Amino acid sequence: MAESKATKTAKPVKQPARAAAAKTETVFDEAVATMSGMLEAPGAQMPELFRSIGETSANQAREAFARLKTAAEDATDVMEETFENTRDGVLEAHHRALDVARDNAEATFDFAKKMLAVTSLADAIQLQSGFVRDRFEAYVDYANGIQTATARLFEGASEPAKTAVTKALGEAKAA
Repeated sequence: MAESKATKTAKPVKQPARAAAAKTETVFDEAVATMSGMLEAPGAQMPELFRSIGETSANQAREAFARLKTAAEDATDVMEETFENTRDGVLEAHHRALDVARDNAEATFDFAKKMLAVTSLADAIQLQSGFVRDRFEAYVDYANGIQTATARLFEGASEPAKTAVTKALGEAKAA
């Protein structure tokens, strides 16, 4: 039986999340710079305590934003990888189904040609029995293949999430 070869297409560039994060970071940095400029303006007579609190708050906000941005990028990467793995698995299943449909059609046409050449009822029954047996075996092979492909699909789709959770738990233990 001929095996189909699923051609992998190039992964589309998925940058909107990263572009939005970069723009948000730029706006945040501008806001912190503006606040710092206001605190250091010659006419601003801010007590040192307020200045210190403002700078500490800005630094904490910057760190929190960096952690949030990293977490969002990691989540986006996990989702992209999960969708890519799922797409590949579904494509494999579709290609396999098309191969089976083609094989069944070819086997049925071959059977019909052979039935036209039959000269006795016994030969027709024997040919019919062989055809049914052959198609049943092909169906069992197809079912086993689909079961294997489905298991790989679920394993591949869940692997990025498992990896991300394991990484997050490791980081939580270290902290």
